[in-house]
Amino acid sequence: MTAWLYLLPEGLDKPGAQWPCLLYRPGEPARAMALDAVGVEPVRVVLPMELFGWLRTEPWPGRRPSTLAIAYALEEQMAGDLEALQLFVTGADRSRRYCLWFTERERFASVMGLLQRIKLLAVHIDADLLPSQLPCGLWWGGRWLLGGTLPARLALSTEGLALLKERLPDDMQWLGEEAGWQPTRPGLDLLAGGSRAWRLPWRSVAASAMAMGLLASVFTLARAQHIDQQAQALSQANTSRFEHLFPQQRHVVDVATRLRLAQRPRQSPQNTEMDRLAQLVTMIAASPHLEVERIAWRPPEGWAVDVSTVHPQALALLQPPLQVQPGTSADGRSIATVVWAGDPP
Repeated sequence: MTAWLYLLPEGLDKPGAQWPCLLYRPGEPARAMALDAVGVEPVRVVLPMELFGWLRTEPWPGRRPSTLAIAYALEEQMAGDLEALQLFVTGADRSRRYCLWFTERERFASVMGLLQRIKLLAVHIDADLLPSQLPCGLWWGGRWLLGGTLPARLALSTEGLALLKERLPDDMQWLGEEAGWQPTRPGLDLLAGGSRAWRLPWRSVAASAMAMGLLASVFTLARAQHIDQQAQALSQANTSRFEHLFPQQRHVVDVATRLRLAQRPRQSPQNTEMDRLAQLVTMIAASPHLEVERIAWRPPEGWAVDVSTVHPQALALLQPPLQVQPGTSADGRSIATVVWAGDPP
C-alpha cells in the first residue's frame, strides 16, 4: 500500500530540511517528522494549498484545449505574469469545465528541489484530495480546506471560515481530525507529463518564431537577388539595343536619358536656345559624378556649363554634341567647361 507524505503549511515560511511533515501509512496513525527524517520508501507527496492558486473555466465545447489556451482564457483572473508561473490543468468535469492550478515557478522549483532525495510516486495538492461528490470542508494541517464541488479551492483559518460560512451551501460535508480522515483519492498529479505539465512552452514558441523569421528573411533575400539579376539582365539588353540603334553613342551612362535625347532632334528639329540649354543640362546630369557649378551664355558659342568632379574619367564619357574644355584642378576636383558643339545627330 502507498504511503503519503504531507508537507504542512507552516513549513512554507522557512522551507528546508526541517520542514514539518506528516507521514501516513495505511492502517497507522499519522506520524509527525521533519522532511530530512523521511526514509527511502516510495511516497505520494502532498503540498499545501497556500502554495497554489486555482481557477475554473466556463464550459468548453469541442476538443480538449491546450494548457496555453486555458491560461489565456483565465489570464485576467490570475495574479502574476504567465511567464513566471507553472501551470497544471485537470480533466474536464461533467459540464466540460477545466480546472487550472498555478504557482510561482521559482518557488515551486525550490520546493521540488527539497524532495530530490525522496522517491516520488506522485505530487498532489491537499485541497484537490477532498471528496469530489459534495461540497466539502476538511480540517487538516491546522486550518480548513474547502473544495469538492465548490467553485473554489481555499485554505482558511477558523476566523476566515466564520466570515464565509453563511455563503456556503447547506449540504456542505464537514470533516475533522476526529474522523480519522486520511488521503485516499489520487487527485491531480503534478508530475504527470513531466515539464510539459509545468510551464508554458515559451522556448518552443520563441524557437518557432525565430525559424519563421529566418525563413522569411531567406525568402526576401532570394527574391531580392532574383529581381536584381533580372534588372541587370534587362539593363544589359537595353544597353545592347541602344548601341545597335545609335552606334555613335559609344559610352552610355543613362540609357533612358540618352534615348530620350537621341530621339528629341527628330521630334523637334527647331530647337530654341532654352531647349538647347535643357538638353545640355540633362545630358550632363546623366552622369552621376558631375556637379554643375555655373551656367553662362557665351556668344557666339552659346551656353557654357562649368562642372566639377572627383572622377576625371567622367568627363571623357560625355559624347557629342557636347564638347569638354579642360579647366583647372583644386582640392582633388577637376573643373571643366562643357559647351554645345553642334546639333546632335
